[in-house]
Amino acid sequence: VSEGGRLESDVPTVNGHTGACLNFDWNPFNDNQLASCSEDCTIKIWSVPEGGFKANHHEFDKDLHGHMRKVTHVKFNPTAANALASVGAEHNVKLWDIEKGVCVVSNDDTHPDLILDLAWDYNGNQYATTCKDKNVRICDARSGGLVQQIDKAHDGSKSAKCTFLGSSGNLLTVGFSRTSMRHFKIWDPRDT
Repeated sequence: VSEGGRLESDVPTVNGHTGACLNFDWNPFNDNQLASCSEDCTIKIWSVPEGGFKANHHEFDKDLHGHMRKVTHVKFNPTAANALASVGAEHNVKLWDIEKGVCVVSNDDTHPDLILDLAWDYNGNQYATTCKDKNVRICDARSGGLVQQIDKAHDGSKSAKCTFLGSSGNLLTVGFSRTSMRHFKIWDPRDT
């Protein structure tokens, strides 16, 4: 970032996954820590040195295993240090303590289909997911249990995304109608 302008084609890369990297997230409590996930069913935690990488990098800090299929999303908790959520293609969400390198909560029975997106609420107590079955689910972070479900949030068959709207507690979903018209909805999770 400090070096403006065009970069040369030999920019250093971070290499550690054996499959395509599908998502990454920066740790909000440590500007030099990065989580990545991949088709190789793993999550890797990386330390980025001050000033960035000067050469290709292959050494990761943690290698988290627990998903049986590709890992499509990773998202750090906004208020709890070392807490990371991951989404697996086996229709589950896992919550990790990255300091210890262990899965602390696994939500295996809530989603009957592919999870398309995950967002933490403002306090980091709950997370919301969108699913291929067109439902939005809000789950408790400590237990992984279902707190609220919004049935058929969007009628379209294309992917839906979600995000919490700060401290208001409201949830924004973006999706499509049956006729593929784009639209968004704002939900009050306490009264859907």
